Amino acid sequence: MLFRGFIFQRLLDGLGEWPAQVLIAALFLLTHVDAIQNAGPIGYLAGVNIFVASLMFGLAFVRTKSLAMPIGIHFAANFVQGGVLGFGVSGSGEQGLLTPALTGSDWLTGGAFGLEASIPGLISVVTLTAALYLWRPSTKLLS
Repeated sequence: MLFRGFIFQRLLDGLGEWPAQVLIAALFLLTHVDAIQNAGPIGYLAGVNIFVASLMFGLAFVRTKSLAMPIGIHFAANFVQGGVLGFGVSGSGEQGLLTPALTGSDWLTGGAFGLEASIPGLISVVTLTAALYLWRPSTKLLS
């Protein structure tokens, strides 16, 4: 609600979609800066992932004209990564229902930061962002 609510909607009206998207994505990234700095060498990858995820959340709002989809995607991603799979979420470890079984380089697993700091995480976020960009919802859904 903080990022896609009043501020984003006013920026959309005043500046247009992409300037609003970039400004809010930068703000979203700034709120994660402490965790990114503590991530070490994969912090840059985490930063790119978080920035692109913010664009994805913005597109979810723009496509649906509702806060439900961006809030739902964000909540589901964090809950599944941390609460279910047991990965770190933005650098904070959680005890999940499952224990992560991924091993390997941090760029592959995200290390302690979580999947948000991994190449598979980036591929996932970019794919969903592209799908939202290309998706044109039926007007029946929006009425």
